[in-house]
Amino acid sequence: MINKITATKAFKVLSKDDAILVDVRRPEELEDCKIDIAINIPVDTLPAHIKELPKDKLIITTCASGHRAQTAQEFLSDSGFDAKCVEGSITELAKLFK
Repeated sequence: MINKITATKAFKVLSKDDAILVDVRRPEELEDCKIDIAINIPVDTLPAHIKELPKDKLIITTCASGHRAQTAQEFLSDSGFDAKCVEGSITELAKLFK
């Protein structure tokens, strides 16, 4: 099941240090837009890195358009994590961090 969060709500939660932001884009895409607090784990490598994420915090996923973030969120939720994906693109969220 897809569980979404708006960029504004994600910003508020992340600002309180109540969640982890996971950018699921490829490393070469980070040049276009980057949020300093985000952990970069490309969606296709997420299964190999899943043990690096805490299960006691909300995980918020983001990407360039939202599609990969949804895929990552569903995988994390199915794996027992409390996960949400940002509606829309990382660009919308990044504007709030400036």
